[in-house]
Amino acid sequence: MKFLFLFVFTLGFFSSFSQDKNSFYALDANMNATTMDSSKYILWIHQEKDTNWVWDYYRTWGPLIKSNSFADHDGTILNGKSYQYNTTGNIDSSGIFDHGKKNGSFYKYRTVTKDSIILLMQYDYTQDSLLKTINLQSDSIKNKANDTSGIESEFPGGIESWNSYLTVMQEIIETSIPKELRPRGVKY
Repeated sequence: MKFLFLFVFTLGFFSSFSQDKNSFYALDANMNATTMDSSKYILWIHQEKDTNWVWDYYRTWGPLIKSNSFADHDGTILNGKSYQYNTTGNIDSSGIFDHGKKNGSFYKYRTVTKDSIILLMQYDYTQDSLLKTINLQSDSIKNKANDTSGIESEFPGGIESWNSYLTVMQEIIETSIPKELRPRGVKY
């Protein structure tokens, strides 16, 4: 019995190492296999979890341009996160697939500067059916127009003028309001 258990355990152990969980491919402009010297893209296929395979496409000597999760090594069933990047390597769009169907929120982004992006659109899906589209850019502009909490207040003339104003107001209060009518606990 011990021999059988040891044999099955050893067989499983070695078969798990025989599966290559990382594959690299050099691709030409038409996404066909080629040599590294003439490649336009590099494809890296690696296992993310026990159930998902991630296909990352890079420009040869450049940034990541696409990353998709698949349920299988052959890349036929999208399953999990999907990201698309622009030519500078900033995110362009993202979403989640559930066994080949769009499920959840998909986002469209725009690059503002080299290191800055903004959300443009949100597309909500359930089982590959589009439920709603939200223009996040127009909502953001409306919110910025109504939101003044991020604007720091200023006094004309700066802090020195503000201090002078407070001193003058203190003198006015002290000279014009009788002591018995002043609020208690406030020192003037």
